[in-house]
Amino acid sequence: MNKWVEKSISFANSEGYLDKLHSVYPAQTEENRNIPKELLSQIKKAYEEKNMEELVKSISILSRKEVAPIKDSYMGSLKLNEVIIKNNPQTTQRIAKRILKLSWQEVVDRCNEPKSASKRLGNAFKVWVKTIGYPSVSLTDFEVSNSTVFLDASDKQMQWFAEKKLKCKLEEKGDVDFIAKLKNDKFIVGGAKFISASGGGQDNQYFNIVKFSEEKSGNVVRVAIVDGVVWFKESGRLYKRLCNSTGNALSALLLSDFIKENEK
Repeated sequence: MNKWVEKSISFANSEGYLDKLHSVYPAQTEENRNIPKELLSQIKKAYEEKNMEELVKSISILSRKEVAPIKDSYMGSLKLNEVIIKNNPQTTQRIAKRILKLSWQEVVDRCNEPKSASKRLGNAFKVWVKTIGYPSVSLTDFEVSNSTVFLDASDKQMQWFAEKKLKCKLEEKGDVDFIAKLKNDKFIVGGAKFISASGGGQDNQYFNIVKFSEEKSGNVVRVAIVDGVVWFKESGRLYKRLCNSTGNALSALLLSDFIKENEK
C-alpha cells in the first residue's frame, strides 16, 4: 500500500477527521437562485398567453444561467440561440406543452429550486490551498521562483502548463486542480475531489483522479487529493481502489506534510 494512502486511512479513521475537513470544504446550506424579476414577468406573460415560442425563448434565456422548470434533452440546443427555437417548431411546441401542464406556481417553484451544495464544493479546495502557508503566484513569477509556490491560474492555464511545460499527458480536462513548484525545483501536479457518497457521477470523477495519480508521463510528482467517504472501508470499492493504488493519494489535510517531504 502507498504510504500516503496508509497515512490518510489512519488519519481519517482517527478522532476529528471530518471536523477538521470543514476547513477545506465548509459545510454549505442550500443557496437560493436569483431570477431577474423582468425575466420572470416575461415567462409569466408567455405562460398566461400560451405563446409557445415566446415561452420557450424566455425559459431558454433562464436556463443559460439557472434551471429550467423541466428537464429535457433538447433544451441544451434550444438555449444556444433563438434561431434554433424558430427553426424547430415541433420541438419548441412539445417542450412548451410540457411546461404549460404545470401550474404557474409549480413553474416558479421549479425555477427557484435551490442550488445543490455539492455542486459548489468544486472551488473550495482552490480557495483553501491559498491558506496553507505557500504563496500563490502568477505564471511569470511561478516559473522563476526559488521558493515553494502554487500557480495562481485558471483551469485552462494550469492544464496548458501541465501538458506543454511539464509534459504531462492528461486524459481528462478536470485532472489538474493545482500545480506547485518546490524550492528544490520539483513540480507537484494534483487533482482534488471531495466524494460525499459512493455511487453515481462522483464515482467516475474519483476513479479518474486516482488513475491520474498513477500515470507516469511528465517530470512531475503526481498526486490525487481525495476526501470524504473514500477513506472508510464501508465505502466498498472506493476504499479498495485506494488500497490497491500505485500512485500518491492522500487527504487534503496531509498536503502540507506531502510537500515538506518532497522538498527534501
